[in-house]
Amino acid sequence: MEPLELESIVRHSGGSWISPAPLPRLSVAELGTDTRTLGNQSVFLALSGPNFDGHSFVEEARRRGAVASVVKASRVAVLPPAGGPYIAVNEPLDALVLGVPAVTPHLPREAPNPLLAAYLGLGVALRLWRDAFPVVDGGTVILVHRFRRRFPHPTQLPYRAFFQAVSPSVRDRRALAAGERAVLADRRALDAYRSGRSCHPLLPFVDWDACRPALERLGAVLVADCRDAAAARMLDFVPTHGIGAALGMAEGRAGRAPRLGFLLSPPYFPLRVGSAANT
Repeated sequence: MEPLELESIVRHSGGSWISPAPLPRLSVAELGTDTRTLGNQSVFLALSGPNFDGHSFVEEARRRGAVASVVKASRVAVLPPAGGPYIAVNEPLDALVLGVPAVTPHLPREAPNPLLAAYLGLGVALRLWRDAFPVVDGGTVILVHRFRRRFPHPTQLPYRAFFQAVSPSVRDRRALAAGERAVLADRRALDAYRSGRSCHPLLPFVDWDACRPALERLGAVLVADCRDAAAARMLDFVPTHGIGAALGMAEGRAGRAPRLGFLLSPPYFPLRVGSAANT
């Protein structure tokens, strides 16, 4: 491989340089995951899996000529100083708890219906991370919202039409397409939009499309404090009674104490917690 600057590796990995000495300006000859084949001026990638843990070999990597090891930030505190320097990178979260704002993002300010709650969480909040998705592939998002199907008249009536179109589930793509055609043919809905009394009849379908990139990467979306289980299931979400039950399900899906993140709303300031035991 072409030589890389150590500083460039730290910057592009989003990691932190962990060493008493400042970050040196030097070129790296190779990146490696096997200490048996590491050479001088290399960087060791401490990968982990079900049956191996590269963090156990950081001292060996250093003896073999590695100038640094890329490790999980959560492991730095227990790694031996002799294995450093370290480039500590944050791990994706196993589960992310999203508090849904109490009002809609547009005028008039109203309580969001279930689809708007999904859009605010999956279509808006998860886009705050520009460089990398914050949750592991197949991970869990917990929406904290009561998920009541209440549609203030006339502003949110197009959302009522969306739920009628996708019943019993959004998995039916043909029903979604038929619903879009139906709302475009609804003269009353279009007149309400043109007169400024309601949103565009296609807006709920656009909101749902904005959720798709996140849904394609997640394994489950849980709705904590859900009051309308049918609405949650129509969106292919899992209703739960409260945040405790949702966190328990997230731990079961992860198979261990999960790395949790919380976004408090609004305005969605991130707060990360290392494990369920620390919350």
